[in-house]
Amino acid sequence: MGGLADSDQVNEAFRLFRLMLRNRIHVDSVSLSSVLGVCSRGGCGEFGLHDSNDVLSSDVHGQQVHCLTIKHGFESDLHLNNSLLDMYAKNGNMDSAEMIFVNMPEVSVVSWNVMIAGYGQKSQSSKAIEYLQRMQYHGFEPDEITYVNMLVACIKSGDIEAGRQMFDGMSSPSLSSWNTILSGYSQNENHKEAVKLFREMQFRSVHPDRTTLAIILSSLAGMMLLEGGRQVHAVSQKAVFRTDIYLASGLIGMYSKCGKVEMAKRIFDRIAELDIVCWNSMMAGLSLNSLDKEAFTFFKKMREKGMFPSQFSYATVLSCCAKLSSLSQGRQVHSQIAREGYMNDAFVGSALIDMYSKCGDVDAARWVFDMMLGKNTVTWNEMIHGYAQNGCGDEAVLLYEDMIGSGEKPDGITFVAVLTACSHSGLVDTGIKIFNSMQQEHGVEPLVDHYTCIIDSLGRAGRLHEAEVLIDKMPCKYDPIIWEVLLSSCRVYADVSLARRAAEELFHLDPQNSAPYVLLANIYSSLGRWDDAKAVRELMSYNQVVKDPGYSWIEHKNGMQAFMVDDNGRMVDDEVVVVNDGMSCSSG
Repeated sequence: MGGLADSDQVNEAFRLFRLMLRNRIHVDSVSLSSVLGVCSRGGCGEFGLHDSNDVLSSDVHGQQVHCLTIKHGFESDLHLNNSLLDMYAKNGNMDSAEMIFVNMPEVSVVSWNVMIAGYGQKSQSSKAIEYLQRMQYHGFEPDEITYVNMLVACIKSGDIEAGRQMFDGMSSPSLSSWNTILSGYSQNENHKEAVKLFREMQFRSVHPDRTTLAIILSSLAGMMLLEGGRQVHAVSQKAVFRTDIYLASGLIGMYSKCGKVEMAKRIFDRIAELDIVCWNSMMAGLSLNSLDKEAFTFFKKMREKGMFPSQFSYATVLSCCAKLSSLSQGRQVHSQIAREGYMNDAFVGSALIDMYSKCGDVDAARWVFDMMLGKNTVTWNEMIHGYAQNGCGDEAVLLYEDMIGSGEKPDGITFVAVLTACSHSGLVDTGIKIFNSMQQEHGVEPLVDHYTCIIDSLGRAGRLHEAEVLIDKMPCKYDPIIWEVLLSSCRVYADVSLARRAAEELFHLDPQNSAPYVLLANIYSSLGRWDDAKAVRELMSYNQVVKDPGYSWIEHKNGMQAFMVDDNGRMVDDEVVVVNDGMSCSSG
């Protein structure tokens, strides 16, 4: 059974165990422990189980095996009890795991480690710390696995600083510990600290493995440090990782994020046996570089090669459909998703909602949302944001209220979505009420994005004085975007005095930004104050601030042509460039 599980044949392992029972073959602690291991790994999703019912069935199988352990009198078997703990913990059923743990006649370091790991995976670092303290109180010495599990618990709970303190307290951290803390920094997008720690790792002569190099490649990509990525690439070529698929995927991602998509393609083409991670990395890289048509072609090629898409594959290709505004292709992908049983996956469902919303079919987005069984915060956020994108402010507010009523906890992104909807639909007072409830009722601290939504909402409604009063009270009043939003509203309502103040704030906060100069000059021009407009343009020239060129796009038989326009409105002929076809006429 263990061999079948190791070769990804979960159902065959369960079938073999059922055959043993039907043929009345004696079941011992070893066979029970093996099948519990299958249940544990199935619950962890290591075998690509994507329907929510699959995880449930793993837990149910485990409960049935649990009954057999009691029936056959193995309640006191330490190894079997640890297997039960591991099964329940990896299926996220910590209540059952704790019940077994407290009733075990004997526990070991492994038992404590499983409990710490289980709570860590559920992002409950306080419970993990509690078990570590109890472990030490009862005379058990934590081992390397204990500390790695604690690091994971801190990182998954978002407390990277606590994880770092624990790491720094280790006299001689193992490679697993180094990788765990590096991964924590990378996942939290603290790439600078990850690179710094990697250098310290090298200074201490700790040799990296494939996981280390993949993590640091991700951080270097996040910082757009192409040269550093090339150095890691060179190291991987010299070491034993030259043909490593896992590392190749990291290199594809790094080169793509640094804009070197051709190099990413070369690495992809050299891989002898491509797996789904490599395909996903290449598709994501193409999409990141606005090569969405090529990414879609890669997706079709992947299917033709007999590779089954993962949740990430579908999310990536749906994003491409959204950016291409290709509703027909999005619907085709939707059909494939339905056939392959991913409709209840929150990640894929959220991508579907996003695709339909961006393609303007908000009714289809809502249908997907309503049909989903396993909604999470991200799913709710996508649907609220979809309404906001399509100017459906009332619907967004109603859905937000449904979210609160369902018991789903809103986060900062939820409030950006609903406040944006209020702003774009003129629901000013409703937006202010929701904004005021953020910290008081939901414990979410307003950030600059939330303040920007309220300033924009007040500005659109012409309530400029209220916007100014709010800005003066804000903790983030020195963020340029706040003043630029206010200045744009001043242009609409020709409030020269406030426009002047907003522009002067921007001259100081964002000196090389041409927008405040242009906006203020346009306000003066619209009021016939030509001398003031001229003075602003002269100040712009004196400060050597350059306005970004504007472009106009026209459809051409060979694609699209972009024409740059100078300050006097003249088309600059030698700036004609050919860009992607399939776009509608627009101007920038």
